[in-house]
Amino acid sequence: MGELVTISEADYKDYPGAKILINRVQALERDQELRAQIRAVFGNRHLWFLCLTISLIICQLIGTSSAFTASFSYWIFLYGLFYGSYWPPIEEIFNQNGVDLYDLGTYYATGDPKRLLLVAKWDHRVVGTLAFRESSDDKTVKLWRMFVDPEFRRKGIASLLIDILVKVAKARVFKKIQLRTHGSNRHGIACYLKNGFELAGESIFSRILHIEYSVIEMELDLAIVTKSENHPN
Repeated sequence: MGELVTISEADYKDYPGAKILINRVQALERDQELRAQIRAVFGNRHLWFLCLTISLIICQLIGTSSAFTASFSYWIFLYGLFYGSYWPPIEEIFNQNGVDLYDLGTYYATGDPKRLLLVAKWDHRVVGTLAFRESSDDKTVKLWRMFVDPEFRRKGIASLLIDILVKVAKARVFKKIQLRTHGSNRHGIACYLKNGFELAGESIFSRILHIEYSVIEMELDLAIVTKSENHPN
């Protein structure tokens, strides 16, 4: 790539680029998930059977063939509208609508030890972000804002960000790092597992007609990380 990628805590010069990257990559990932969900909807035989049955009933009641086409399209649209408007856990993971995006500087530059925003930069361009924030437990922080520019993926940037974040969390005497991600995020989950995180739970959310999605919870015990570093094999 010509120049090395550097990892550092974000400062005021990095906030605009970090915000642009977070919004852009988040939108891309949300679009991919939506496409996968739409494929699940229109590939669901229960949906087609239900819409077909309702449409035939309406057609029999009204007595015109045009009613079948109209009602069939209507029920498909109605189901898609309902489906697209109800996914609270996924909405939380993708949007992560915290106050930080409104003003990254105000949120992270307060000196609060429970908040941190790291950026990966190449040639003065922000190509990756990772952050942690406070949780209900004083000794635990929540990992979020893990985003890497698609052009710079598979180059070890995510692992570098996690490594630095873990070191900072340990230096600030936290005991655990937790995160949530959607179950279809296979590459992200593999990256977290590779970097020492363990699965802590999975929640399955069902919509009507047997369509499901999952939210994965993961955590990293910093005490175990410290012991493994002090006593290498």
